[in-house]
Amino acid sequence: MKKTIFAWFLVVSLVYALYFLMSYSKAHLDDPYVPNHTASLQAKSSHMLKIMQGDIPIGQCTGTAIGPHAILTAAHCKEGDRVQIDLATHPYKIKKVLSDDRDHAIFLVDGPAFYDVQPYEVRYPKVGEPVHIYGFGGSHYPVMDKAGKVLDEYDPSEANHAAGLFYTTVPAIPGDSGAAVYGEDGKIISTVTYGIKHKDDIYERQRMAGFALNFTPKQIKEAQNF
Repeated sequence: MKKTIFAWFLVVSLVYALYFLMSYSKAHLDDPYVPNHTASLQAKSSHMLKIMQGDIPIGQCTGTAIGPHAILTAAHCKEGDRVQIDLATHPYKIKKVLSDDRDHAIFLVDGPAFYDVQPYEVRYPKVGEPVHIYGFGGSHYPVMDKAGKVLDEYDPSEANHAAGLFYTTVPAIPGDSGAAVYGEDGKIISTVTYGIKHKDDIYERQRMAGFALNFTPKQIKEAQNF
């Protein structure tokens, strides 16, 4: 008799638990996709860039505000003449593009000034160190923090070495291009240029490669004072 009562107690408890979970889920259908919380400066200074040619969108990248009107991104993202920022519809005109010939670009734009500005503190990467990006890969909004480490990857190219090319395990995808790559000390070591999958890797793990930054002090001064 006691076993029967205990069994019925478990059944009733399970039914109430399922009812509670279903009611809770239904009541929270309107919860925000990402509950509001304090964001880091790295996150706040990262922006989704919709590249425009006139009124026609031609691509999407990630950029980092490094001055009131200066956005650090990848040079292969500079095909357009205007850019929309995040989900806002105001078209910023690209007045000038600064390049370091290593697939890095700084867009100098008009429009409202940026106040959440990332300091331009840069250095070379170190093999094995943790790194991360804030990117908008796949047009995902808000920004996503993706982490990895710097690899001691085999690359016999002297041209790549001269340009400071390095590899990481950060799983970058299209749309992450141009995102600042941060070292373990918070300094910028690159932006995202390549997403790589090794064909001989049975897991097809994603890799990310970028070049060491090579802007001149004169270019950075112009960007920060524009």
